[in-house]
Amino acid sequence: DVLLRASNFLIAPLQDKDENRLAPQFLAHWNNRIFVSVPNSDILYYSAQVEEENALGIVGDPLYDVFLENNNWKFYLGEPITGLYNFYDRLVVTFRSHIRVLRGGDSPLNPPDDLYMEEAINLEGCPDGYSIAEVLGKLVFVNQHNEVKAYQGGPSTLDVNDFNISLWEGLTGPLDAENIGNQYWCLASRGSSREIWIYNASTENPRWTVYKYNTNLNSLGILSDGTVIGCDVNSNYLLKLNNGTTDNGVLITALAESHPVPSQNPRGRSRWNRVLISAFYPSSIPTVTMEGIDRLSAVQGKSVTPYGSDGAREHWTGLRIFSEQCAAKVTMIGHGLNQIRRIWLGSTRKD
Repeated sequence: DVLLRASNFLIAPLQDKDENRLAPQFLAHWNNRIFVSVPNSDILYYSAQVEEENALGIVGDPLYDVFLENNNWKFYLGEPITGLYNFYDRLVVTFRSHIRVLRGGDSPLNPPDDLYMEEAINLEGCPDGYSIAEVLGKLVFVNQHNEVKAYQGGPSTLDVNDFNISLWEGLTGPLDAENIGNQYWCLASRGSSREIWIYNASTENPRWTVYKYNTNLNSLGILSDGTVIGCDVNSNYLLKLNNGTTDNGVLITALAESHPVPSQNPRGRSRWNRVLISAFYPSSIPTVTMEGIDRLSAVQGKSVTPYGSDGAREHWTGLRIFSEQCAAKVTMIGHGLNQIRRIWLGSTRKD
């Protein structure tokens, strides 16, 4: 519930006009001021600047440890602030079902007389500001409908890419998000485990990749050499992530799953008869399970151990599924940089 004094590292409390101690939740540095929100409030507090040259500095110098009574902005949306982000010439403020933008704020007055708000977006917001990260000039976040969206200004958001719903179910919310290598990395929890969802939009076919960790990670970071690290709050260790070919000596389970493919039969169901994959194993051969999943979530398939990357017989399984749709699911258990290069679903029309 304190802010750091920038000049000499003394601690100064953040208080409201009645001298009640406030506990900062989200913080952003924008236009030489620190903007702070507190839990369950739609009021944004911000630090002061020097209005007239004096012993504290020249006009416009930041006073990061001074929060004056009138230096605040109330949004009157009936929802608390859920995130803050310094987005170039504006400060983006998120709520569960709204997004607002502050602009201006160049004046050294307290409060600045040129600070103003834009409505930006209604009926869509970001319930958890920890899911926000800037990627390729856009703010990427998870909205209140568990959809991943991007904001780059204006009155609407952009669809990033739909999650595969069966993989997304059961997650209890984003814990952190980062731009790592121009990819959107989102750390989320599923029970006692942690999952990192990575969206790579730089490939011909943008895709999600998911990594699962049996550690209590609560934040991500990246070192200058590109190594991704995470903080494990149980052990108080910084861990290297996505490093090596096993999970602490245990074989890694990798999963690829398609979206449901609709039947091409205009009258309804198709006969889904096979799952076929193309794969490459540079070192060791994994165990591969190929399955088809119908509209009612019934599963058919088999597990095999291929002879090698080119063994066509071992890279398909027959299905007897009659359904309006079908999804393919491929699971590999092994080590090494094994690749699933393509997945096919075979069907014939059934009248």
